[in-house]
Amino acid sequence: DQARALMAGRIPPRALFLLGVPGGSGGGAMAAGRGTAAHAFLELCGAVNVSAAQPGFRTLTAEGILALAPEAVIVGIN
Repeated sequence: DQARALMAGRIPPRALFLLGVPGGSGGGAMAAGRGTAAHAFLELCGAVNVSAAQPGFRTLTAEGILALAPEAVIVGIN
C-alpha cells in the first residue's frame, strides 16, 4: 500500500525485462511478455511492460529493443 501511495499521480515508467543480452551467448535477449513472472514483477513495481503485447518470452535484437522504446531495462543474467 505504501508503494502504491508513493506512485499515485505519477506516470508509470515504460520498462522491459530481459533474460540475457542482445548478441550474447545463447541466441540473444529474451523479452518477457504477459503471463510471465517477470511481467508480474514489472506490474508490482508500478511499471508498464513494453513487451506485454505478446505472451511468454520472445527473442529480441538490439534494434527490436530500441523499437519498443523502454525508459528502463532490467536484465537477468544466469
